[in-house]
Order: sequence, then C-alpha cells, then structure tokens
Amino acid sequence: MTMSLRIAAIIPVYNRPTLILDAMMSVARQSHAPTCMIVVDDGSTDQTAVIAEKWIEDMNLPFECKFIKQANQGVAAARNHGVQQAGDCDLLAFLDSDDLWPECYLQRMVDTFTANPDAVACSSDRVDHDRQQPKKDDHHDLRWVSDQTTSHMLGHGSPGTPNTIVKRTAYDQVGGYDPNEKCGEDYQLFLRISLLGKWCHVPGQPVMVRRNLEAQKQSAPQLSRQFADRRLRLARILDRFIQADGGKAIVPEKVWKKRVGRLYFAAGRLAIKHKDFATAREALDKAHSYLPGHLRTRWLLWQLSRLS
Repeated sequence: MTMSLRIAAIIPVYNRPTLILDAMMSVARQSHAPTCMIVVDDGSTDQTAVIAEKWIEDMNLPFECKFIKQANQGVAAARNHGVQQAGDCDLLAFLDSDDLWPECYLQRMVDTFTANPDAVACSSDRVDHDRQQPKKDDHHDLRWVSDQTTSHMLGHGSPGTPNTIVKRTAYDQVGGYDPNEKCGEDYQLFLRISLLGKWCHVPGQPVMVRRNLEAQKQSAPQLSRQFADRRLRLARILDRFIQADGGKAIVPEKVWKKRVGRLYFAAGRLAIKHKDFATAREALDKAHSYLPGHLRTRWLLWQLSRLS
C-alpha cells in the first residue's frame, strides 16, 4: 500500500441547508484532498439540495464531487448509496452533515493506513460539542480502539462515524450498512469490521461532533438519533453480533452478558415508563436470560406479571 490511497468522503444529509455547507467546507479545506466527495440527499423536503448543489457548482473544487438525490430511506441506505458511487476508492470516510473535520484529518488518516497496511480501519479522537452546554465539551480519547478492539468496542460503544475511516474491502466483506437499522447502524458495521483485522488509533486534533445547534432544531433531527426505543435497537444489534456475527468467539462471556443484559434492562425500564408493556416484557425477558441474577430485572418482571 502506498501514498496513492484513494479516499471517498461521503456525506448523507436530510433537511440541513445551513449545516451541510459547513460539513462540505471542512472537506474542501483538507490539507490532503479526497479523491471524491459524495453528498447523498436522503429525500430532503426543504432547500438543502438547491443550496448544496449551488455551493458545489460555485466552489470549483479540485476533486470530483457528486450530489445524489434519493427517496427518504434513512442514513444507512444513504451511506450505502454513496459508497456505490465511490468508484475504485480504497478508503471510505463518512462525515455527517453537522460535523466538522480538522484540516489535517485526512492526511493523518492516510499516513496511518500507509504505515499499517494490515489495518482495516482507523479512528481519531473526537469532541462532542453541545451548543446548550459549550463549557462541557466531551472529549473522547479513543486510544482503547487499538487494543482488544472488539471487546472494548462492545463495552464502550461505537468509536464514532465522522472520526473513523474504513477500508473499502472491509466494508464490502461485511456487506456495508444494514439499511433496516435506523439507529446504531454504525455500531453494527464497526463491530463486524473489527473482527476482520487491525484497528488503529490516530492521535492529533479531534473531529468535532456538534449537538443541539439551532440549525438542527429548525431543520431535522440527527438522522440516527431520533428514536425513543434506541436502547432496545442497540440491544438487538449487540445480541445479533454475539449470537450470529461471530462476536461470541472473540468477546469474553462476562463482558457481553453484562453489556447486552444491561441494555435490555434499560430498554425494558424505558418501555414501562412509556406504558409499552409488551415491549417491556420482551426486553426484560432477554435481560433476564443474560443476567438471571439481576434483582431489578426480576422485580420488574414480577411487577409486569401482576398486570396480566
């Protein structure tokens, strides 16, 4: 592998006419330009497409740029669509429409892949910037991602989409994003890829992930963070990863039982709060199967039994 690595920057967007310009500009300002930038409009109902296409036309970028429209199908399908347009690019760099890369991001990632030709993915640190609490930026130090990657990822969560680049061959090998997943789709993809080989941590200036911006509130919620049953969806993803995707052979039993069991418990408790007792029963039964000695799960199941 040489410095001729070809990079596709892929940005899904839905109703983000202001924020998409910031995201695209952060790609345009890279010290190491991508081979191409692919923006996939996931059925926006406002002026996002018009504004983004005009920006692309006016910028006269030194790399190929494609703007693609599709019917609203969700962020996973949008990213997959972008990959289909990425030609023979070696690396896939996904950026969400409300996030920003530092100017040195692609250069550092390319350097790391070049120095580690056996790597299937690389992640840099990230900062979660909350507009409502600007003094409490959450810095994620991702050094853990390069050590016992699968086990740590299952316990810590996804390293993050806008600060992770994956090899196209690894993406293809696991089948890309599951378009049926409407949240946690990156977690599922990254867990599967983590089984394939080395995952590198890239130190340096972090990627900025922005939360609670006025432009977000006025347009559309983040594509993968708009589901009240998020915990249940994540629990099911991890359940499948352990039972069907090969995770059980890699992750210590104590780790996956605790992680999946507690996610199901949290999902069940939230379902009770929303008076969705059928979902609560399903989630708590699963929690009990993973953590049979968990007293709070047993107590909630007993409470539910009194309602039937």
